[in-house]
Amino acid sequence: MRAWLRLLSPVGQYVTRHSRETLRVYRARGQLSENLAARDVRPEVIPFDGDEQALYDQLDELIDRLMEAHGSRKGAGFVLTVYRRRLTSSWAAIRKTLGRRLQREILALDDDLLDEAEQAALDAGLGGAVDDTHAVPLTQAEIAEIGGYIDRMTTVADSKFSQLRKDLDAARGAGHSTIVFTQFTDTLDDLRDRLVGAYRSQLATFTGDGGRIFREAEGWLEISKRDLVEAIRSRQVTVLLATDAASEGLNLQACSYLINYDMPWNPMRVEQRIGRIDRLGQVREVVQIRNYFVPNTVEESVYRALAGRIDNFSSLLGQLQPILGATERAFQAIFRAPHSERRDAQAKAISELLSQVDLVEREGIDFPAEDPLPISEYLPSPVTLENLREVLVDRFASVLDEPGRPVTFDAARVSRDPESWTALGTYGHPRLENVLTRRAGPHLPDTSALVLAAALNGPVAAVRADRTPPERVLELADIDQLGTPASRGEAESLANRLIQQVLAAQRDYEIEIMSTRERRRAESLQQSFVTLVHDTLAAGCAASRFDGQPGADPITIWSDLIQDATSAWGYARAFQQMLGVPLARLFPADLATARQLVSAQDWNEVRYQSAEQLRALIEEYKLSSAPNQ
Repeated sequence: MRAWLRLLSPVGQYVTRHSRETLRVYRARGQLSENLAARDVRPEVIPFDGDEQALYDQLDELIDRLMEAHGSRKGAGFVLTVYRRRLTSSWAAIRKTLGRRLQREILALDDDLLDEAEQAALDAGLGGAVDDTHAVPLTQAEIAEIGGYIDRMTTVADSKFSQLRKDLDAARGAGHSTIVFTQFTDTLDDLRDRLVGAYRSQLATFTGDGGRIFREAEGWLEISKRDLVEAIRSRQVTVLLATDAASEGLNLQACSYLINYDMPWNPMRVEQRIGRIDRLGQVREVVQIRNYFVPNTVEESVYRALAGRIDNFSSLLGQLQPILGATERAFQAIFRAPHSERRDAQAKAISELLSQVDLVEREGIDFPAEDPLPISEYLPSPVTLENLREVLVDRFASVLDEPGRPVTFDAARVSRDPESWTALGTYGHPRLENVLTRRAGPHLPDTSALVLAAALNGPVAAVRADRTPPERVLELADIDQLGTPASRGEAESLANRLIQQVLAAQRDYEIEIMSTRERRRAESLQQSFVTLVHDTLAAGCAASRFDGQPGADPITIWSDLIQDATSAWGYARAFQQMLGVPLARLFPADLATARQLVSAQDWNEVRYQSAEQLRALIEEYKLSSAPNQ
């Protein structure tokens, strides 16, 4: 069944998967030059001091009491789950959340929680907020209690932040650029305000509202995604604070140190974060990943249990992907259990989660190693950046620069930094086409030693006619000094042959693609037909044994079916021949006893339904064959 699903799935037929294992094969073959880093993933369980642990436990217990009191109200479970996540994230996040609650402000949700709110059937509105005052009403005693906790949070130690400073300093000392991920903008804002004094203009942020960078004179300024990536690449920014908005669309190979300041409940979010830096072209051989955990929390227990099973998050896109949603549900089940039953609920949820992992590994759809495709070997570019510089600047003294927009022909010197903008002098520059047109002229004279042939909206071939025999032009240097044409007729013939060869190769490629699709479609129809025949014959054999009779053999059932002119089974023999399915393939050895007994009424139903399925397969075959008729 697994092999059949792989064969017929859209992924198997039309998608080429390039996993890390495939890329390593490319590297081993010498077909891939970009670096592919290893991962050093370490959990950091950060112990709290006495006051800090006491405050954390009291807030945790408060959320449990509110869950027991209001858990049946619509939205209460979701709201209190958000409170608990923010408590684990940072003192700043829970302090601001509870402070807004006392001010009777509605609960603003970060982008990554909006989908969960929708799943919980809560209306987050255009502003992305839910009314937690209605979902979790507070008594006067609870309001006073929360006020006391807020006061204590302003003076309590912050062990997570102390660990962050320690890790950032270590990363900076080792020459790493670092990205710090958090789920909540409240946490990010607090970290930003506390780190800016140490990192100044080397600090930047990225949230759902976009990027921000610190400038000494102006303070925090907006920066585009492209310019932020460039600032990190050039090491103008060495510390980036980000929410999960940065886990899509930012390619940060220049960062080699990643800190998960808080851990999402879905491990896929962790993989998406790591994927921002663990990419082709990563600057380091090893990327450093640090996952922060509050000690003795559910997050620590669940991730510790999964740690050895998901291979430092590198297996998430393979067999274990089905457990990602199960992990999030495990967290929810644990926290919705009464506090007195929390330990048992946690043990049960983790046990069930690991059982699912075992089941998926044992019986799930496996993803075998892909067959790496050959990487095309392209000819060197006929025109290089150095060629352009020599011809345009040295020979013709052309100018591409504009005021405030200098041009370089050295790719390493290109910069998008608004303060030191430098454009690349190559095709695509807005002034290059006019310069080339002015220097090259409108057309080549008929007496030129350079012969060009072109297909309509297609390739162009260039041939030198001052050589005998004519020679194909491969690079700009080949036509730097042309002589007197000696063989224009032969040169034109050669140029036209080259064009025809390219067009023929393109046609052959298109035909190959079409034939591959047709072959896979035929294999799919063959397998569907064989499976249908097997199921039907097995049912027929089982029906023939229903009354204690010895039972008919599959060949007898097949003969009976194909003589039925009243249904699609009357065409089965002809269809089997058109598909090219060997007759022996329809009768495996154990088919006669493959099913339990089937009554005559059930057999009639199977026969009718299978005939309809066969009719659908025949129609599918007609449609797939129509273009070739």
